[in-house]
Amino acid sequence: MPTNRKILAQMVKHVQNAPDDPFTPLVDTYVIKRLDRTVKRFHELIDLRPRYRPGKRISPSSIGGCQRAAVFQFVGIRGAKRVNPDTELIFDNGDWFHMKWQARAKDMQLVLGKKKIKVLGIEAGVQYPDLYIAGYLDLKLRIRMPDGRRVKVIIDVKSINERGWARLLQEAKPFPEHVQQVTTYGVVDGDFDMLAVLYENKNTNQFMFFMFELDMKVWHEVEEWCEEVLQALNEQTLPQMHEGCENGNFLYEKCPHKALCYGN
Repeated sequence: MPTNRKILAQMVKHVQNAPDDPFTPLVDTYVIKRLDRTVKRFHELIDLRPRYRPGKRISPSSIGGCQRAAVFQFVGIRGAKRVNPDTELIFDNGDWFHMKWQARAKDMQLVLGKKKIKVLGIEAGVQYPDLYIAGYLDLKLRIRMPDGRRVKVIIDVKSINERGWARLLQEAKPFPEHVQQVTTYGVVDGDFDMLAVLYENKNTNQFMFFMFELDMKVWHEVEEWCEEVLQALNEQTLPQMHEGCENGNFLYEKCPHKALCYGN
């Protein structure tokens, strides 16, 4: 067992913050306990097959973002194909961040025991026909709180760059569109106690975990956003371009439909 004072001090800090974040102390304990070579470890292979993503739906991961892109996706317009290997590997990295935390959650369950953390769902399908919402939630766990309660938490995993990380440090709260997205997963799934967004810095592998209760005001914002997308589809019109989509920024770079907005 390491006795490094920095590690212990960090663990104490996380324990003090546990009422708002019960997950980080569990990760700290797991990282130390897994050094014991006698503990059981997760050893399954990762499934790399792409998920089925049909059209005629609104993906929870798009909610709060560009409504025009949501319309393109709904009607099944194929975006530009990525053929640059470097770009393809960058997008692969985002997928691996998700799979890493999903595999880590399974490993934590083995190392710490199901009484402390239990995996309830990974990439579980969710549907809400009234608003044509359908997608897959990243992670659903049952976590033991410091007071002994066990809560079901739906977690959305996000990898972000240094600019986004700096914003997180400054605002000390999850981004609004990500709150809307995980709120959607929660309402559509229906069986949860808390919601959470887990951010990881792509450059440093540091992470931040924000857990919160369902806010029905946020869900009403989601409903309004989806209804505007569906209204545009019914009227066969295009919503305005997202105000944050500009040549050179991340929203622009990741969009497969940008040629339809900026091209010929």
